This record gives sequence, C-alpha cells and structure tokens, in this order.
Amino acid sequence: MEDRILELEERIEKLERKEKRRTIFMVVKVILSILLIVALSYGAYIVYNKVIETIEPYKEILDTYNETDQSIKNIKDLFR
Repeated sequence: MEDRILELEERIEKLERKEKRRTIFMVVKVILSILLIVALSYGAYIVYNKVIETIEPYKEILDTYNETDQSIKNIKDLFR
C-alpha cells in the first residue's frame, strides 16, 4: 500500500511539473502574441505615414490643377 502511495505522489509531482511548464508556455505565448500585434500595428502606422508623405506632393499638384480648372470654368461662364 505504501508503494502505491509513493507511486501516486511521484505521478502527482510529474503532473504538477508538466502543468507548471504548460502555464509558463501559455503566458509566454500570450506575451509574444501581444508584442506581435503591437509591432504589426506600429509597422502599419509607419507605412501609412510614409504613404501619406509620398502622396502629399501629388495631392498639391492635383489641387492646383483643380483650382486652375475651376478658374477656367468661371471665366468661360463669364463669357456665356
């Protein structure tokens, strides 16, 4: 009977160690997942700003074109 009790205690210790490892592994996975999400969000923010900076000069050109086009239309309307 004592042998059986010792065997069960050893099995319990092994299972507790496994559970502790699983818990630690789960915590590490959650932390890495959060870090990955933060890194991807930050990267997307940087890419978005770069795209906006790249588009800005072309936007200004289009705005001046639209203003010029509107001015020409206004002049045409004066002569109608």
